[in-house]
Amino acid sequence: MVSVSRDSMVFVWDVETGAILAKSMTSKQPHSLALNSNDEAFVLGTTEGSLLSFRLRQTPDVSIEPIVELPPRMKVHRDQVDGLSFAADGQSLVTCSRDGTAGVYESFLYDNPWNAATTPSSLTIVQLRALPTGDLVCLQRDHRVELWNASTQKLERRLELPAKFVDQQLVAGEVSGENYVAVTDRGTVVSWQMEDGRILGQWTVPLSADAKPSVSANLMVTSIGNEFVSLIDVATEQTRQSWNRAECRSLVWSKSGKLFAKLEPQAVRIYEWPSGMQLRSIRCDGANVKAIQFSPNESDFAVASDRLRIHRVNASSSAFESDVETSSVRELWYSAAGDRLISSDNSSSVRVWHAQTANLLLEHPTRVKCEQFVPVSSGRFLVYVDRDANKLRRIGPLR
Repeated sequence: MVSVSRDSMVFVWDVETGAILAKSMTSKQPHSLALNSNDEAFVLGTTEGSLLSFRLRQTPDVSIEPIVELPPRMKVHRDQVDGLSFAADGQSLVTCSRDGTAGVYESFLYDNPWNAATTPSSLTIVQLRALPTGDLVCLQRDHRVELWNASTQKLERRLELPAKFVDQQLVAGEVSGENYVAVTDRGTVVSWQMEDGRILGQWTVPLSADAKPSVSANLMVTSIGNEFVSLIDVATEQTRQSWNRAECRSLVWSKSGKLFAKLEPQAVRIYEWPSGMQLRSIRCDGANVKAIQFSPNESDFAVASDRLRIHRVNASSSAFESDVETSSVRELWYSAAGDRLISSDNSSSVRVWHAQTANLLLEHPTRVKCEQFVPVSSGRFLVYVDRDANKLRRIGPLR
C-alpha cells in the first residue's frame, strides 16, 4: 500500500504487518495518488496542479525512485489535482482538478538501466540497431556484434567480425522471415543470420577512398563521398545510381527497401525502387532537416526540421504540422503499429507524437545523455545507449 501526507512524505506499507517498507520526501506537496495495475509505478497529483511519477522497486528491497515531473508546457491543471486514475493497461492516466479541468495522458514511461552485469563497459558501444521482428536489438562494439533481447535483457548471440574490419556500418534486416545483420567495412559487405550465426553472403563493392558507406535492409549500399552519393547493388556489385554531392545530402530507405527519400539542399524527394520513379517532392531547407522516416506501411513519411511534418507518399495534400519546435531532434522513428512517432533530441528527452496529426502526446526526460535510440519491432520498448555509462537502457513497456 502507498500513502501520502501533507508534509510531502510518501510511504509504502506492508498491509499485513503495518510496517513501513519505504518512505521518501517529494519536491512538492501531494494531494492525490494513483498506483498502476501492476504495482510498479505510481503518480502523485500536487496542490499546485502538477504531476509527479515514481517507480516502485520491490527487489532486493522496497524503494521509491522518482521518474519524472510532467514538463510545464504539457501541464493541464492550474490548481490542485483532486483525482487520478490509471486505465487497465497501467499506463494511460485520467486526472481531474479543482479548476474544473480534466486531463488524459497517453503514457507514463519507465526508464530502466539494463542489467549492469550483462553489459561490460570495457568496449564502447558504437552502433545499435533493432531487428525487424520481436524484442531483439543488435549492437556493435569493436570487432563484436551482439544480439540482445530487450524483454529479458539477456545476451542471445555474439559474433566476431573479421579483424580487418576497421570502419564498420551495421544494419538489421529481414529476408524470408529470417532476421539478419549486415556489416559493411569500406568495400566489403558481410551478412549473417542472427539466430544461428550463419553467414548468408559476402560481397565486395566499389567505393571511393573518401566514401562513408551504409547498407540498407534490402542490401543496397549508400556510398557518401566528398563529391558523389552513389547507390550500389550488393548482389551485382554494380553502381545503380549516382548523384553529385551538391545535389544530394543523404538517402533514407523505407523498411522494405521499396522506397527511399533523397535529401537535397532545397527539397526532399521520394522515389520508388528499383524503378527510380519520383513519387513526391517537398520543398524545404535541406540544411535544417534533422531526420526523415517512413511509416511501417510506407504510406506516410515524417520530416523533422523546425517542426515535425507528416506527409502522404502518394498524395499532394498539405502536411500535418506540430505546434512544438523540433530543431533539436536527432533521431525519429515510427512505432511498430505506425500510430505513434518517437523522437530523441539534443536535450536528452524522448517525445511521443500522434502519427496522423503530429500532436505531441508525451515528453519524457531521460536524465542521461542518450544516443542511438531505437524502438524494438514489437513496439513494447525503446532502447538507447547511455553514452556516459556505456550501457544500454530501455524505456517501457509501452502500450
